Amino acid sequence: DVYKRQHEKVVEAVASGVAQGGAVDSYIWETLTMINPELTRQTRVAEKSQEFGFPPVVASARVTAADFSAVQQVLLGMHKDRSGMALLQRLNLDGFSIQEPSLFDSIAEMKQRIEQP
Repeated sequence: DVYKRQHEKVVEAVASGVAQGGAVDSYIWETLTMINPELTRQTRVAEKSQEFGFPPVVASARVTAADFSAVQQVLLGMHKDRSGMALLQRLNLDGFSIQEPSLFDSIAEMKQRIEQP
């Protein structure tokens, strides 16, 4: 929620004229457009970056294999359950899936380019 709130503050600053522009996550932008269209209507998208992998759901290495598997199965099956679907809709998500770590390679490459002297 802190992540969402920081991006929302950027949109609010641009909408109110405190800032002329700012960077926000497209997922947050799309969700804000759904829940607060009056706010996003006061701004416009100047440019979009390439697509990146959605932030992963991670677990501590101390979580037992059984607990990890149980939570993973709940997340992967949410779209098949009425309550799960309702929560996914509130989160503006279609569901969860298992992806290859390579999904995040473009982020690692960008980080490397930024850190090079």
